[in-house]
Amino acid sequence: MNFVDFVENLSSEQRKKIFSSALQYFIPWRAVWNSNSLSTPCRPVFDASHPTSTGVSLNMTLAKGRNNMNKLLEIFIRWRIRRCGFHTDIQKMYNTIKLDEDFWKYQLYFWQKDLDPNIEPVIKVIKTLIYGVTPSVGVTR
Repeated sequence: MNFVDFVENLSSEQRKKIFSSALQYFIPWRAVWNSNSLSTPCRPVFDASHPTSTGVSLNMTLAKGRNNMNKLLEIFIRWRIRRCGFHTDIQKMYNTIKLDEDFWKYQLYFWQKDLDPNIEPVIKVIKTLIYGVTPSVGVTR
């Protein structure tokens, strides 16, 4: 769905923009199992709060936006005082917001399909907002 891509699939200009920068960030991830899910019983979970060797994480360095999320109490009160209420959920909402290519360098990760330590991992880039990265919460654009 084009949320992520192998760096090798990017154009030479896009790869240059990532690797000519003095700073790149590789987000640590782990596999998380959910036996109750039919569609994704196992999925990677990215941890932008994991500290680096310097003790600083990606989330500690990025600016946090305003939280524009509705508060649960406010939603409940509106449901009670109005004649009818409804609830919606936008599927994969974060993934529909594309990151500017200038920020791809902060959302890299190592990938190796079979998790075989004898095979060299490849680099992938996350090209959209993802859960767990601090600025994603307050995006207003």
